[in-house]
This record gives sequence, C-alpha cells and structure tokens, in this order.
Amino acid sequence: MEECGTEKSETSAALFDLAVYLVASARDCMEEPLVYGPLRMLVGVDMIINATKQEASLRDEFLIGKQEGIWNEVLAVMNDRAAFAKALDQMLADFAEELKSRTLTKKK
Repeated sequence: MEECGTEKSETSAALFDLAVYLVASARDCMEEPLVYGPLRMLVGVDMIINATKQEASLRDEFLIGKQEGIWNEVLAVMNDRAAFAKALDQMLADFAEELKSRTLTKKK
C-alpha cells in the first residue's frame, strides 16, 4: 500500500481498518439492538490485538492472552444477557488489574 511515495506498514493498514470499522459501527449502532454495541467494541479490541501482533514493538502478551477469551467466553454467552454481562465484568476486572500492575510498575 503506497501513499505519497511512502510504503505504509501492515500495522498502519490494520489501524486504518480499525478506524473504518469503528466509524461504520458507530453508524450501525444507531439502528441495531443495543446488545450489538458491546459486541462491536470487542471486535474492535480484537482488531487492536491483531495489529499489535504485526509489529514487535507493539506486541502485548496480556492482550494476546485475552484475545482467545473474547471469543471463547463472551461470544458463547451472547444469547444470555446476564452471562454476557458477567463475562464482560470479568474481562473488565482483568484489564483493570493489568492496568494497575503496569501503573504501579512504572512508578517504581
């Protein structure tokens, strides 16, 4: 992929794809059932994780480890809103704990 004589990285292309997906999803969320919003956000997280895999400096083992859980745990319970909410709550707790550990590590 080239623009103005420079070659764009796969990561740049993946991030552009994410931006397009999010804009399209924002519009689609205006018409879709509310429960599709969280699902679309998780697809966006999956796209971010895939982008981080394409460039060594962005690789994040925590995110990569969570990627499988997004699809195995969350999508398995899409028909049960309470179970879906519980899976999202657990994922949020895991991310918050990781953020806390990264923040405390940086301050030391």
